[in-house]
Amino acid sequence: AMANTAEAGSLIVQTRVFPSFNFDRAWARDFAKEAARIFMAQTCVKSLLRVLDIAIAAFFGAAAVGLWRIAERIMQAVFAAFANPISSLWVILLSAKDTGPEDRKRIFLNLTQLGATILVPVFVGIALISQDFINVFVASEFRAVGPILGLLAIFGSLAPFYNFRNAVLIALKRTRALVNLALWDLVFLSALCLVLRPFGTMGLVSALGLVYLVSTVLYMPNVLKEDGDKLGALAYRVAPAYLGAAVMAATVLISSSMFADMPSLWQIGLKSSIGAATYFAYLFLIHRNWLQKTVEMVLDRKAQVKPA
Repeated sequence: AMANTAEAGSLIVQTRVFPSFNFDRAWARDFAKEAARIFMAQTCVKSLLRVLDIAIAAFFGAAAVGLWRIAERIMQAVFAAFANPISSLWVILLSAKDTGPEDRKRIFLNLTQLGATILVPVFVGIALISQDFINVFVASEFRAVGPILGLLAIFGSLAPFYNFRNAVLIALKRTRALVNLALWDLVFLSALCLVLRPFGTMGLVSALGLVYLVSTVLYMPNVLKEDGDKLGALAYRVAPAYLGAAVMAATVLISSSMFADMPSLWQIGLKSSIGAATYFAYLFLIHRNWLQKTVEMVLDRKAQVKPA
């Protein structure tokens, strides 16, 4: 109860919307309608992974499901640590009472840039050390989790777009579009599982990644159309993160041959150190102003609504 009270108080302070003792039947009806759409959409999103569970179990057996679930749990822990804190900012900032179209545009671009700067190198880095990580921290009979984790991490690099979709559309009061996209995800994944069955467990995991990719392509126009064409501005905000991650991956892959015979724990440390140094060195040397803006957003939340 204390936690819920504290959370409610925090939301009131952040959104500047205060409860009253008046009852508006029309408002209550609209609220119930919006809440039902959000609940339905969230249910569909939560069902995506369970659909994949059922498909893998039906086609390849319980052992394959076990491997998939280990990789999924690791990725959930990464999302909880790195993506969820950013996700909470979307609703708070976009739903603020005095937020106008230009403010929403800046917030969308700034938070997308912040998410890309943090999440893209994290997931590309996980893909690079996935097998070493499994070798060190998971029992030897589960070594086959490595490729699954690596593939999930590669698709995880879409997180700056897909992972915040629900929060963004809810904040923009586009719950109808949210429901349509969530239903599309569910139907598309089910169809892809049937098509990609011949490619084994990795094929079904790829189906989930393709759903994220296609859903991102379908979702972005719903956001971009509100304030005019932001595609060029959006590309400018995220391109340095993806380019930096590409340079990082190339450097790690090239240099990894020098310590290929070392124990996996050493390889994790070396790959992580080389990757992080390369990523930030690239941003500092080539995109210094862009990096400075991102650092400001991390250190000062007010910078998240300022122009670039």
